[in-house]
Amino acid sequence: MAPKDTAIRIALVGGGTGGHIFPALAVAHELRRLRPSVQPWLAIGRRRAEAEWAADADLIPVRLFAAPMPYGFRPLALLKAGVAALAGTMQAWLWWTGWRPAVVLTFGGYVSVPAALAARRKRIPYIFHASDCLPDRAARLLGRHAAMITVNYAESAQHFEGVRVEVVGQPIRPWLLGADRRQAARNLALDPDRLTILVIGGSQGARSINYAAINAARAILESSEAQILHLCGNLDYDDLSQICVTEQLPIERYRLLAFLREMEWALALADVAVTRAGANGLAELAAAGVPSLIVPYPHAGAHQRHNAEPIAKAGAGIIVADEELDGDRLAAEVLGLVTDEQRRREMAAAAKRWARPEAAAKVAGLLLEIAEENS
Repeated sequence: MAPKDTAIRIALVGGGTGGHIFPALAVAHELRRLRPSVQPWLAIGRRRAEAEWAADADLIPVRLFAAPMPYGFRPLALLKAGVAALAGTMQAWLWWTGWRPAVVLTFGGYVSVPAALAARRKRIPYIFHASDCLPDRAARLLGRHAAMITVNYAESAQHFEGVRVEVVGQPIRPWLLGADRRQAARNLALDPDRLTILVIGGSQGARSINYAAINAARAILESSEAQILHLCGNLDYDDLSQICVTEQLPIERYRLLAFLREMEWALALADVAVTRAGANGLAELAAAGVPSLIVPYPHAGAHQRHNAEPIAKAGAGIIVADEELDGDRLAAEVLGLVTDEQRRREMAAAAKRWARPEAAAKVAGLLLEIAEENS
């Protein structure tokens, strides 16, 4: 076993979406807390947004060639994904020839594929973290040869037979929890004493949430004293901003932002959330104790529906199907929570019981365990 003061090199790979990158940042933070001498190495994909998502890290990420594998038979897309995977595998192989990590941690998605293939060729053990309740194709492929699988949902462990599986939860960035509500409200020009509805309608596939929220806004604001913080993403921001002006929505109670880097402010203010069912976002809301109205993305194998169901079963969330969502339905569901303080309290308590805020520290500890065995 390596001495405790020996620097250990650990590669973290997450890309494609923020849900793959943010957990990597959380684990990097915990690695340095547990072992200050550790040398983490972060790899992400090559999209511009990924570099922005990784900006919270105090290490410079490397950009890995990768492309998503298409669903169905699409020859050109298949060729592009194959060439990118080969290029990314060679890229990672060359990096790790000079900077040999003791262990690699991948967070799923197509960016993880070349990294895991290179690790296998270099005989470097890798851990695969499965964020979704229903593992996708990359998870099932990479899990076969992993030294260990860590899972967010206990329900997903059954998909990884013959491999060591640890149920840890979803690693979340610790700095997102515990922000001061009043300071957060001042930073966002909102009222800390008003009940706050957080709407998370990012640019990737949440247009239905964005337009349902803007159409529900007047009914919510006129029927309650609540305020709304709407993070809509860049895709719909200009159109929604014009609707706000046309509908004369009060800016002091309806705050529309394309993006908020300081998500700790939003979580500190949120009393109710309207959200998709990405594993990372649900884990952050649960850890903050926020009751959620969950609208799963209806495509991509319906994996978001599987993510939402355990939270709804735990009593921490309400699921509304995307095809059933409009302004009237959203207003009714939100006002049902806004006007029922006891129900909100029960859902908030259920969310915290379901959450595993220690997940990043657990994953970091497992990485160090394997790294020491191979150092």
